[in-house]
Amino acid sequence: MLYRLSKRTLETLLVLVTVAFGSQQAAAQSGETIVAIVNDDVISSWDVRQRVNLVLSSSQIKVTDDLVQRVQGQVIRNLIDEKLQLQEGERFEVELEAGEIDEEIGRMARQNNMSVAQFENALTSSGVKMSTVRDQLKAELIWAKIVRGRMMQRVNVTDSEIDYAYNEAIARIEEPEYLVSEIYFDVDDSVQEQEVRANANQIQQQARNGVPFPSLAQQFSQSITAARGGDLGWIRADSLDPAAAAELKKMTKFEVSRPIRTSDGYVILGLRDKRRLGGPDPLQSTVSLKQVFIPVAPEAPESEKRQVFGKAEQMRSQISGCNSLKAVARDTGAIAVDEAMTRVVSELPGPIGTAVASLAAGQSSRPVASQAGIHVFVVCSRKDVERNVEPPTKDGVADHLFNQQLAMQAQRYIRDLRSDATIEIR
Repeated sequence: MLYRLSKRTLETLLVLVTVAFGSQQAAAQSGETIVAIVNDDVISSWDVRQRVNLVLSSSQIKVTDDLVQRVQGQVIRNLIDEKLQLQEGERFEVELEAGEIDEEIGRMARQNNMSVAQFENALTSSGVKMSTVRDQLKAELIWAKIVRGRMMQRVNVTDSEIDYAYNEAIARIEEPEYLVSEIYFDVDDSVQEQEVRANANQIQQQARNGVPFPSLAQQFSQSITAARGGDLGWIRADSLDPAAAAELKKMTKFEVSRPIRTSDGYVILGLRDKRRLGGPDPLQSTVSLKQVFIPVAPEAPESEKRQVFGKAEQMRSQISGCNSLKAVARDTGAIAVDEAMTRVVSELPGPIGTAVASLAAGQSSRPVASQAGIHVFVVCSRKDVERNVEPPTKDGVADHLFNQQLAMQAQRYIRDLRSDATIEIR
């Protein structure tokens, strides 16, 4: 399928044909196929499968040919963008400093409460080569440098814009703020509309099935927030596109939205928290937890895992506080861990912290998957800490407006690169 052809010289096209022919021979020898050609760079079926493995490496979902087929459209789009970003980096001779990629890998390992060696072993066990992670990080870091170097000078936030936004923020100071993550899908033209919407629906389903939202954002989002897992930070609803703002106001904590059509594309929102000035900070609360869990092997069939999730949900409905766990475990065949674990919520592993952050004493969490099985956590006691939220400042408002405009410039930039490129999808 011919995606888009730009005006290229005959010499460039001859180079493309030569490179593609050589890549076809190499792919045939390795048993892989060519999925796309971006100017003179090739994307193989191996590249696509590696990316799907990477995004699912932290979940309990088994990678199947059917799953690859369902999400590969968006994977290919993102790989195409990365090729264009790297090619632009070569054009402007953008280079990374020694150790930049290693620093990012170290940060990713810390986010997963692992050493770098443990992180690499976890990826390897999921079928992901470390070179795949390094390639993605290289594209992200180079693109960030290009955007900062070429786009920042085009951003112009005026004093009047800052004053207006600041006065609006002060006037609405009693309105709630939302801690939001996003997965953004660009739509270049009406021809892509149906395909992008279908891809967004598939990825939203993966998020609702338990694949970590930050992993999906990092792999699939076409916003500059992708590098930080889609994190938008604390925002007010009116800072978003009107359609997205309306959806956000209806969401509950930890909910993942449907794909929302905005003026530029589609966005999936993940609501992590909601606050007003003052009040307790759930991430700084100290909780005492007990748990019951049902063992299930990581390599178990998806049908078995879904069955265990359903059983855990039923078990959760029978729990009435920490003192009921032994009886519930005895009646359901689960395993009760009677020793309480006391932690600050922010210090808990990500999935557990997310599951218990808003629970009151005596309440039980939704099922949480691990390598050992499916867990339900119960809050035995909770001690909240009052938060001290600072009111909006003009500097903060100015930074927010600047980042918004920079994101828009980056989106236009990558659209122009796509428009000028020779891209063939097979």
